[in-house]
Amino acid sequence: VGYFATFLDPGVEVGVGDSLRVRYDGELGLNLWSRNRVEFLPKETAKDVLFFKHRQAYSDARLSERSRLRAGYQYFADPTRLFAGHYVGAVKLRSSSESYSGEALVGQLPDQTSEGIDLTRNNFNHDVFLFAATASKGGEELSVKPALIALYDGQLVGRPKWLLTETTNIAC
Repeated sequence: VGYFATFLDPGVEVGVGDSLRVRYDGELGLNLWSRNRVEFLPKETAKDVLFFKHRQAYSDARLSERSRLRAGYQYFADPTRLFAGHYVGAVKLRSSSESYSGEALVGQLPDQTSEGIDLTRNNFNHDVFLFAATASKGGEELSVKPALIALYDGQLVGRPKWLLTETTNIAC
């Protein structure tokens, strides 16, 4: 028994003036892999339920000729894609020059437990946060992309964890 599945990734980007962009991405497809996926609502039982996921929704503002600020729900991956590769609610500052670029990101990973939408009751005590600083130096012969990434996991009450890693991608 086999499946042939197609996913549609619609997206729209709107420019507001010369310095502001607003982006939205989604994903339309079938749930083929598990009955326990987070996309399932509690009463769904069919394996071939068509679903639509909201992937990215952010605004991106040009602060100067060489710097941009992006805020909203966006994809982040470390240069090696071994430590982090997630959609996160984040604020990212990017700066670049002729041959160098760098980013600083502070974000919150989506929680698997719904805390509701009441902002006065969400205290962020048991959430997962991502902090990252990345850089890149590219050339025709060699590209180097180091990153320093910290993850704070407060999901277990009384047992918060910090994970810190340095990753580097070198390409010739």
